[in-house]
Amino acid sequence: MERSSGLFEPDALLPAQFYANFRQGSPAYPERRLMMAVLQDALECFRKHAFSRDHRSQQIFREAHDWIFAADRQWWYSFENICDALGLDPDYVRRGLEEWYARAKENPGDSSLPQFPRRSPRGR
Repeated sequence: MERSSGLFEPDALLPAQFYANFRQGSPAYPERRLMMAVLQDALECFRKHAFSRDHRSQQIFREAHDWIFAADRQWWYSFENICDALGLDPDYVRRGLEEWYARAKENPGDSSLPQFPRRSPRGR
């Protein structure tokens, strides 16, 4: 039986090809780095301010939540477009956040809950 290549055929990439866009010197490296920083900042704001009580922290959480859960593809730096550009499934990331939030809400002082990795200072 002849195998046809069509619209729904999976792409075959070597790891070196996938990560080539993240290496310094790649034409898309600065944009991807910015996208990664925007995504990481939103995830940190979501986690850090999820259960805060002061007005400013609640506002930061709401803004991060709204950005992450918006079904927006018109703005270049929307959550869904950033995830697509970085090769992440936006729904998978959202489910992970929802699960983290539910566990953290049930067990507020549980130190075994995973934390999001923190950014290292520049140059280290």
